[in-house]
Amino acid sequence: MVGKLPINSKYRSAIKKLTSIVTYQLAIDIDRESLDYNRFVTHLKFFWQYMMYNNEKQSIGDLSNDMLAIIKGKKVAAYECALKIKTFIHQTYNYDLSNEDLLYMTIHIARITENTGRQHDEV
Repeated sequence: MVGKLPINSKYRSAIKKLTSIVTYQLAIDIDRESLDYNRFVTHLKFFWQYMMYNNEKQSIGDLSNDMLAIIKGKKVAAYECALKIKTFIHQTYNYDLSNEDLLYMTIHIARITENTGRQHDEV
């Protein structure tokens, strides 16, 4: 179990950094007790496990490209925030988010944004 402790510490640090990117990029205060924030963190947990351990994951294939095009057209600020996270993850962990990863990240960020009472869809 000793080998897992540094990963857990890195995971907690990553969650804090990614949450900071969201709060800064969207100029919002996130309710860390909200269901949407907890869904975001849960998504990041599974994403982290995949990224660190290269577990196999199910893909929705080409549909993710179509869905991403729709989401980024409707949730511009959330999509741009997800792009900042994509850049951060690439620079920090040398991992490239797929369009599917970007899609899910955008959806979770949009949910957090919508429930803060401040929507920033126009940048």
